[in-house]
Amino acid sequence: MGDQQSPSVEPVIRHILVAEDEPLLLDLLTEYLVAGFPGVIVSQATSLAEIRTCLTTASVDVIILDLKLTDSCGIATLTAVADDNPGVPVVVVTGDPDPNIAEHTIAAGAQDYIPKTSLKLDSFIARVQTARDRQQWSRKTLETLRQVSEVLHSNGQPPTSADS
Repeated sequence: MGDQQSPSVEPVIRHILVAEDEPLLLDLLTEYLVAGFPGVIVSQATSLAEIRTCLTTASVDVIILDLKLTDSCGIATLTAVADDNPGVPVVVVTGDPDPNIAEHTIAAGAQDYIPKTSLKLDSFIARVQTARDRQQWSRKTLETLRQVSEVLHSNGQPPTSADS
């Protein structure tokens, strides 16, 4: 069965990287993603080093990230991944009990935060898709603003109705 999409819809999510240090949860997240995004390729990593290796050889649409990996822990994990991969939405899935962690992850660049205790297939898939959509919308909005700015500054004057 091939990929089908409406011409007005953004491309489907084709490749997701899941970074999680717990093998059972890594497999569960992978199963959720395969069930929710038919035909998706899911790459797995258990460390920041593995994330970097994966991303040097492949382009991904979304990164699912636990903040505690075998070689990195906390917001520093997210910061490293987000800084190395601008434009790729990161969804943080973590068991960190800090009540402020959601706010900190969003401020550090995550598109979404999902506590491990709240993982349910349908809502997880919807939040991953929404994170991707939100990132694409932000990118398109910034590009449009850049183009408008270029037009306005190209002749120092805003276009008038006579210029149309």
